[in-house]
Amino acid sequence: MKKLLKKLSLTLVALTMVLSSTVNAQFWGTKGNGIVKKQDREIGSFSAISSGSGIDVYLKQGDKESVTVEADENLLELIVTRIKGDKLVIKTEDPIRRAKKLNVYVTFVNVNEISVSSGSDLESSHLLKFEDLDISVSSGADADLELKADNLTCSVSSGADANLSGTANSFYGKASSGSDLRAADLKAKVCKAKASSGGDVSVYASESIEASASSGGDVNYYGDPTKVNVSSSSGGDVSRR
Repeated sequence: MKKLLKKLSLTLVALTMVLSSTVNAQFWGTKGNGIVKKQDREIGSFSAISSGSGIDVYLKQGDKESVTVEADENLLELIVTRIKGDKLVIKTEDPIRRAKKLNVYVTFVNVNEISVSSGSDLESSHLLKFEDLDISVSSGADADLELKADNLTCSVSSGADANLSGTANSFYGKASSGSDLRAADLKAKVCKAKASSGGDVSVYASESIEASASSGGDVNYYGDPTKVNVSSSSGGDVSRR
């Protein structure tokens, strides 16, 4: 019971932070006019992607980078898609009160870092291939990706959710502060998982698993790995499914 109450408390704190920013956005900012338009943007090459501000981002892999913005006509100029260093930054310039559409469609050649925050959603319509990829999902954001990677890491925090499927040779996943990382459909050979502060993690490992859980965190692992190293403390739990 103590563990459950602690997890609920941590989850509520994370959700309160997210909802607070959402409510503020609803009562402050530019309201969309309901006339949805698409706009192709000129964009250079990039190897990382960062999105926020409640924007929905749809990823596709191709031979050339491209960006298309779909939103209410009067909001198009408020949506930023710029290259900073080697990173494609997607956000709003000013607060948006309400929008009929707030979508950005991104075609990339190869990236090694993806970060999603502040209520932004990230999706892939088909399998994406990487050598090394680091994913960060935070502050109420959601990510739903199908991947094939050699080395993959994913960190989820502050009430965010991530759903990963596909395959990976090596996978390290962690969740904290009331967040969820669902990666049981990501078939990894070698896996390391960590859950803390009310975070939940589910993973799959075929060869080896190293998992730890603390402070009300939960790790569930699937598969039949030959090497198993698990630990738990402070109300955390690690279970084989």
